[in-house]
Amino acid sequence: MKMDKKEKALSLKANLIAVFILISSFLYADVLIKGKVVNGKTKEALAFVNIGILNKNIGTVSDIDGTFQLKLEDQYNEDSLVFSMIGYTRESYQIIDFKRFFKNENAIEINLEARNYEIKEVIISDQLNWKTKIIGNETTSTSSFTSFKGDNLGAELGLRMKVKKHAKTYLEEFYFSIAYNSYDSLWFRLNIYSIKDDLPDKNLVPENIIVKTKIKNGVVTVDLRKYFITVEDDFIAALERLRDPYSIYTDTTSITISSEISFTLGKRKDENGKRVEEERLSKTPVLEFSSTFLKSAYIRKASHGFIVKETFARPGFWMKVSYKKY
Repeated sequence: MKMDKKEKALSLKANLIAVFILISSFLYADVLIKGKVVNGKTKEALAFVNIGILNKNIGTVSDIDGTFQLKLEDQYNEDSLVFSMIGYTRESYQIIDFKRFFKNENAIEINLEARNYEIKEVIISDQLNWKTKIIGNETTSTSSFTSFKGDNLGAELGLRMKVKKHAKTYLEEFYFSIAYNSYDSLWFRLNIYSIKDDLPDKNLVPENIIVKTKIKNGVVTVDLRKYFITVEDDFIAALERLRDPYSIYTDTTSITISSEISFTLGKRKDENGKRVEEERLSKTPVLEFSSTFLKSAYIRKASHGFIVKETFARPGFWMKVSYKKY
């Protein structure tokens, strides 16, 4: 049976509407994106790239193999999705454009281009004219503690470090005190920011400073001398959460006894990825830094989220610095 011109037009219109609805259902729906971040030239996987919706506290960090996943809700379609890491160019997409561009991609690949940084060596000559000093909050308390806000990768906890004004100051070592840690290993990135309007501004570190520790309770020391970082004004030192502590567990099962008592059972993996034993995992925070109450700290909840200054608990972060005496 042949269709007349009017029927053909109606059929074409119906098909176009169906296609439009199909495309719109992707562009304006909540989407879980999965992908990998690589060096644009070498195609080498990039670990610990910050990935997030700008200023929305929704974000993550790429894993050791460059892979990531992040849920993009349709309410953020007009916002920007940002990929960035020290030493590489920054990539930014409007989320609705990102969904449109990658709608047919089974495996999303994000390419970042390397940038060259020149590290200027700091030579401390004439030792008598240099003074060493400890700055920050040198507490190792186990009765007062604080932690990251939320479970998102890329969350940061920072402290303002006060230095002698307009005196060239060389950063030698960074310390932080862990009051309690129940996990096999912890991964952090140390970020050091200049300050503008009492908030973190530019990152002053020339390359990633990755900190890995298995300490359950005690002080972790980070040697900064090879990075040759100097400042002439106050700055903010922040630890950033890089890996999910639960990633060492598999086959987790949540058990709720009451509104106040709940826990998770999980089988822990050894260094070869083999499941070795079942452990009880608390659902409350399992990483706590020593702190001092009623003092201010800087908090970011996820990669590329906004940073706020809160007066609650100041983490046990401190530094050894050297500055030239006049």
